[in-house]
Amino acid sequence: MKTIPACLMLLLLAAAGHAAEPLDLTTGREVTVPVEVHGSYQLVAANGRVLAAGTADGCPAFYLAALKPGASEQVDLIADNIKQPLLLHSPRPLAGLKARFDLRPALRRTLLDAGLSAAGECPILFTDTLSGDGSARLQLLFPTRSDLPLALPENWREIRMVRAKIPGTLGVLYREKQETIDRTGRASYIELRDGRRRLIVFSPEFDPARLENIILIQTILKEMK
Repeated sequence: MKTIPACLMLLLLAAAGHAAEPLDLTTGREVTVPVEVHGSYQLVAANGRVLAAGTADGCPAFYLAALKPGASEQVDLIADNIKQPLLLHSPRPLAGLKARFDLRPALRRTLLDAGLSAAGECPILFTDTLSGDGSARLQLLFPTRSDLPLALPENWREIRMVRAKIPGTLGVLYREKQETIDRTGRASYIELRDGRRRLIVFSPEFDPARLENIILIQTILKEMK
């Protein structure tokens, strides 16, 4: 089956009256918009200010000044009779958010570089080991492939599999009243709830250095506020 190019898909959606999904982009560097443009284009802010303009025969590339830590801004790329919304993000999108860490150093550094602050006392815990930390209302667990399959404690009332923008490999097996997380599915993460307590288990393939995944973490943490 033939794949429809992104630029043609946007034209078809525009003709059908459907708004295109916003594309996430990091500021503070040169970015390439994954939309083909053949001719002139403008990057226009909500107040009408033109942030960038030029011509392209392919995917346009331009420099975006860094937004303040934690900030985001929606703009539109206007070209070829289409309007593609873009959501611009600070290089440190997790600024202003706090958590405790029990993580391998490389993963901890990635989250700190994204703006997340370490806190001695906090109901949010980032960890790579399933723990019985009763003081954490939210645990975000980042297992490695060798950690799976992972048997879950029986004190969770709800289990939900979630497929985000970037699919993962997680699935849940149910055997003799025992739930086990393994790599036989396509979930990006699995969420467990028991009242106000939550445990989120990410797929081993989940890369927090990717903007889409950092924004997902940001959304999860802001739900706790």
